[in-house]
Amino acid sequence: FIKQHTLQSISVNGMEVQLLNAIGTGASSIVYRARWSGTLVAVKKIKIRHQISENISQEILMMTQLRHPNILQLYGTVFDKGYFLMIVEWCPLG
Repeated sequence: FIKQHTLQSISVNGMEVQLLNAIGTGASSIVYRARWSGTLVAVKKIKIRHQISENISQEILMMTQLRHPNILQLYGTVFDKGYFLMIVEWCPLG
């Protein structure tokens, strides 16, 4: 049985996410070490552009169904003020 998630079902309160320090950057995103509800996590902060928002949504929904030791677990998402945050499992050794 595979649980079907929606973007609403994995959305979390952005006030619960504390960005600590940037650990990587890309063309349209920055990855941070962060805390979410007391748990150390990684957060990918992506600047939303209209043409990529549908692609991001599809990727997120796919990630909610993936379970494998070599794939980081997606914990939740936040949409806020032109940015999108993906909260994922912290992997201390990269």
